[in-house]
Amino acid sequence: MFVDQQQAVRPATGLTHRIIADLGATMAAGAVVLGDRLGLYRALATGPLSPLELARRTGTAPRYVEEWLRGQAAAEYVAYDPASGAYWLTPEQAQVFTDPEAALNAPAAFQFALAALRAQARLETAFRTGEGIGWPEHDAEVRDAWARVQQSLYGRHLVRRWLPALRGVEAKLRRGAAIAEIACFRRPGSRPSTTTRSRSPSPAPGWRTPGSPIASRSSSRGRTPSAADRTTS
Repeated sequence: MFVDQQQAVRPATGLTHRIIADLGATMAAGAVVLGDRLGLYRALATGPLSPLELARRTGTAPRYVEEWLRGQAAAEYVAYDPASGAYWLTPEQAQVFTDPEAALNAPAAFQFALAALRAQARLETAFRTGEGIGWPEHDAEVRDAWARVQQSLYGRHLVRRWLPALRGVEAKLRRGAAIAEIACFRRPGSRPSTTTRSRSPSPAPGWRTPGSPIASRSSSRGRTPSAADRTTS
């Protein structure tokens, strides 16, 4: 049976547009992670720069940087002045792309999305067998990226909201509890804190929010922490 091609395509126009938008977002994720790792966003946050100036400041190739900037400007991730040819970050853009304490850490979120896709083969197996996928089975970068995503959440709410909501925890920490096992993930690129010690086999040591008025006291004074010293959340 003959079907008019134009009539058949029309209902799919909206779907096609959504697919193209999703494809563009997928490609944008890689560009954002690249800009974060190369320090391009941080350099642009200092003020207007030409592609050549940005390349020199970040030790990158001008040709690649110019293509990256064009894509970022088209996505409205960076600001652009056609008259001067300069690019920079607005205050809002600088917060989202360079501030690890921002409500939304865009580079970390995109990093997480890309890293999660590396479990594609494992997902295929899980779909066929019905088995679950453990957190440790994901790429290591998934954990690092998720730690970055959560950093601002913990930094803004741990001391001011969450600890006071736990009965007796804040008072115990102020008295000098030996161990505070706050989180089950590690901070990117960090080593176990020297101010806290966790006996948990978890690969993620407890950590303390920088500048926090509440800190757990090191238990490396020669005594073994008792159960009463242990405070978990």
